[in-house]
Amino acid sequence: MARGHVKDDAVHLFLRELSENLDLERAMKRTGVTKPQARELLKKAAAAFPGTVPSCTPSGGNGALLHLYTDGASRGNPGRAGAGVVIKNGQGITVKRLVKYLGVATNNVAEYEALLLALEKAREMGSPRIAIFADSELMVKQIRGEYGVKNRNLIPLYRKASTLLRGFEGYEINHIVRSKNSEADELANQAIDGAGG
Repeated sequence: MARGHVKDDAVHLFLRELSENLDLERAMKRTGVTKPQARELLKKAAAAFPGTVPSCTPSGGNGALLHLYTDGASRGNPGRAGAGVVIKNGQGITVKRLVKYLGVATNNVAEYEALLLALEKAREMGSPRIAIFADSELMVKQIRGEYGVKNRNLIPLYRKASTLLRGFEGYEINHIVRSKNSEADELANQAIDGAGG
């Protein structure tokens, strides 16, 4: 396929593949669309082909393709801890659920571990833009740069999250109330229960 113009049938095929699988690398490989072409298509797709590309309108919206709901739980703080993640597409359909047992950790460490789990999976899925939703006000404000990170256990986790976030074309992180994050919370607790916690 030529590097410049992409034929309409290839555009439709690429967008359909991306919409169905939310896997950018796979969509490019299967359709022959290059990375620069894919970037341009994603910018123009919503206007050129309404309804083809999953929409996403979190608070302020930035064209995100995936919504990441993250939560960490610790029984004892520190105590047996787990991370839970729910990943949804633009239509609000859950495409991935992740759980991870963390051993003994604080609640704040568990929150960061859940965020890292979500970011690594979103990168693996090839999403260029993401919207993150978490009920940890501390973590959200630290990622936004509103709070400093002084706890020595959180500093490496914060740095790793920052590095992963720089790999996306765009992202936003939003604080939500616990009741709006119940599914991720349930998964975090399942991780602990599954380890005999």
